[in-house]
Amino acid sequence: MVISSRGGSVNRARSSSADASAFCGLLVQNGESSHYVNEILLSRVLEEEEEIHSVMSDSQGADDGNDRAVVLQPMTFPFGLPRMALRDHVQDLFPSRRQVSQLWQSFVQNSDSMHKVLHIPTTEIAVFTWIEKPRDVPEDISCLLFAIYFSALTSLWPDEVSAIMGRNKEESLSMIKLGFEISLARANIMEKPSIAGLQGISIFLQSMRAHRNSRSEWVFLGLALRAAQSIGLHRDAANFPQLSPFNIEMRRRLWWHLYSHECRAAEDHGFAAETSSDYGSDVQLPLHVDDAMLDPAMTELPVPQQQFTGMTCPLVIIQSAQALRQLSHAIHTPKEPHATAVTTTTTTAAAVTDIDTEVGETARQGVIDDLTRRVGQLLGYCNPVIPHQRAILLNGKILLRKRAFVSRVQLLSSYPPSSQQQQSQGSSFPNQATLMEETLAAACDILEMGKEYCRDEMLRSYIWLAESYQPYHLLLYVLWHLGVRPVGPNTARAWAAVEAEFDQEAMRIVRQGGTAAAASRPSGPKWAIFCKLKEKAAKVRPPLVDRAAAGSHMTVKEAMDEEDEGAGVVSQGDYTEESTRESLQSGNPYTGFLEWDRELGDWNGLLTDFNAREYDL
Repeated sequence: MVISSRGGSVNRARSSSADASAFCGLLVQNGESSHYVNEILLSRVLEEEEEIHSVMSDSQGADDGNDRAVVLQPMTFPFGLPRMALRDHVQDLFPSRRQVSQLWQSFVQNSDSMHKVLHIPTTEIAVFTWIEKPRDVPEDISCLLFAIYFSALTSLWPDEVSAIMGRNKEESLSMIKLGFEISLARANIMEKPSIAGLQGISIFLQSMRAHRNSRSEWVFLGLALRAAQSIGLHRDAANFPQLSPFNIEMRRRLWWHLYSHECRAAEDHGFAAETSSDYGSDVQLPLHVDDAMLDPAMTELPVPQQQFTGMTCPLVIIQSAQALRQLSHAIHTPKEPHATAVTTTTTTAAAVTDIDTEVGETARQGVIDDLTRRVGQLLGYCNPVIPHQRAILLNGKILLRKRAFVSRVQLLSSYPPSSQQQQSQGSSFPNQATLMEETLAAACDILEMGKEYCRDEMLRSYIWLAESYQPYHLLLYVLWHLGVRPVGPNTARAWAAVEAEFDQEAMRIVRQGGTAAAASRPSGPKWAIFCKLKEKAAKVRPPLVDRAAAGSHMTVKEAMDEEDEGAGVVSQGDYTEESTRESLQSGNPYTGFLEWDRELGDWNGLLTDFNAREYDL
């Protein structure tokens, strides 16, 4: 059963524009469990799609692939494993000294600059000290060591793992994951939190994103943040005079890594970032400096560098997390109408919506401009000739464009332009078909950028980064568009982008030690939604467009022109509101969701104010 709560009422109908600010989210019930979503884009798609509700509910209880029963299982209960399950000697799970040496080098090269919660010079000493006496390793240090090994294995390709570990990637990951869980339980992190233990948790959970992105990891991340609060990580360490400058900086790094990870994880699970607590934090941002500038014996912190450092990528991610919360606030917070805008004693719902859109867009654009300026400065330090800097540069560009795109679509989903606004602008208001195609083209642009990780051989070691940050919102929008408007100038391109995303997900499963390529399949709640949307879009996909998408010499325009009049597809050149309504209502399952008479024009205005400058970096 699915319920949608709006403004204190419980119903399954779309709210009017006037009720947008009162949106409370969507609840998908599955027996005694449920799944809550309040992110506007996903909520709008789910609200009218009962079939997707069922597959979403079913997928919550299903394994993410039968062949990966160990690696892809949720985290073992974090408060502690049953004593009988704990091995007497966790060191039996430690890799050999030769393997540790290779895994450490892989971690430093492939992963550290993306995490950066460690100080490599001091951590390296600890790593090679403890491998000489594994029976004496403290439990929290053991937790950190296994997290480092897990992160290194995640970044490597299966053949590389086999060469190092002497076993396949799935078995290697499972062994290291078990070692991490046992160490975590023995360390009793929830009762006795430590910096080393929390560093291990943050690295491990970040790496787990490339394997699975389930609620269990998100919930565990919330527990880790509470544990961090309990040792004061949420307060700036400069408030505590007993802490050295080195410890101050390391605490800042760790807190912001946990915080930014939590913001993004909330977004991934359909949860508006503004509803995630800021934990009363006053922690300053970590410095833009290399590890070589930090030393446990230093008496004062160094000056931030105006060049590329090991903290460039983490600061890009932190800035994005801050902007994500600000954007969520601008989009989801009810707006107060300007006094000058109310000229009568009664303000119409359309007038309030127009004011909300104007106020929200001003705030949204301000956040995007500020984010672009700050992140653009950091990305300017990257040298694309150097592989890991090229990966950071690409990731940052994708991140900026995605933030601008998704926030704009979210805003107009919450406060779409009203019919009055469109009428007042007259001929200057963009044609709805043009707007939809521009929106689709922008989404395809960003999706295609992400494929650079696969095309560029120099980025081979950093493809795990793309696996960890998948473009869920973009894929959601493209699939929605293909179901609503199955023919257009960008149809073949959009289908190619969709197929590429599904192919990359299959490759991720294989690359992380899963099944053979032929047997791999997307799984989990998100991909259950995407599979159902793809299936629905395929039902209204014209055969002639298939020919164009398959690589024939026929263009999509030619395919549309050849389509029979009775086939239910309207060509771009013959587009009319009435013809599109008739053709799609006959076979398109999205017509109820769109509510043509009242809301199609609003939904088609998603890109009214999208400017090219938001995407040209």
